[in-house]
Formats: sequence, C-alpha cells, structure tokens
Amino acid sequence: MGLFSNNIQQIIKSRERLQKDKWLLKYTSTYLNNVHGGLPPQSKG
Repeated sequence: MGLFSNNIQQIIKSRERLQKDKWLLKYTSTYLNNVHGGLPPQSKG
C-alpha cells in the first residue's frame, strides 16, 4: 500500500484519497438518509 511506501508523494496521495473516500462515503450516507427519511430497520426484509 502507498501508506507504507518510502515515497513521500505516494504517501500524501494515498492519504488524500483516503480522506476523499471517507468524505464521499459520509456524504452519500447523509444524502440517502435525507432522501429516504432514514434507513429501514435491519430486521425487516
């Protein structure tokens, strides 16, 4: 993985990508919650 690389640029790129992915995931979850009024209960279905 890039995080364990000796190349500083690679580490920075990996960190930026990780931050972006986490933000995107959080944004998507919030968006879905707003659109659907919350996720359905897990026990259902």
